[in-house]
Amino acid sequence: MEWKRLKQPRDPEDFEAVESIWGVQLPTDYKACAATKQGARPEFCAVDIPRRGTTQLQLLLYIDGAGEAASTYSAVETWRRIRAHIPHGLFPFGDETGGNFFCFRYTKPDSDPDIVFWDPHGFADDDPEDAIYPICKTFTEFLGLLKEG
Repeated sequence: MEWKRLKQPRDPEDFEAVESIWGVQLPTDYKACAATKQGARPEFCAVDIPRRGTTQLQLLLYIDGAGEAASTYSAVETWRRIRAHIPHGLFPFGDETGGNFFCFRYTKPDSDPDIVFWDPHGFADDDPEDAIYPICKTFTEFLGLLKEG
């Protein structure tokens, strides 16, 4: 898969900083991809979301390096901005153009997360769980779902 707008590669320490802030262990397949693709957009970026339809991955959120100013599209800064509204256990890794996010969902401590789409504008009755759309079980599977669109 080809990626557009590649940024500076990231070191393992940068991911460890994110894991420390979030209190989770990021999936190995995600770290391998994001180390060189963070802040970039895949050539084929459309993904079908069950019960919601097709949308696009705008970019993998940035992993800030040590000593760098935080980016608007930083995974950690995005999480800090939305954490009062996002359901517990969700951590954003990808941005969608409409203010929605592709997230890791951790349901149990020390478990691998599944991949969900969080649409904070798409729920009723003030139940944020209604805004979660399951996509797949792993980050690698998520990448395999991306298509031209």
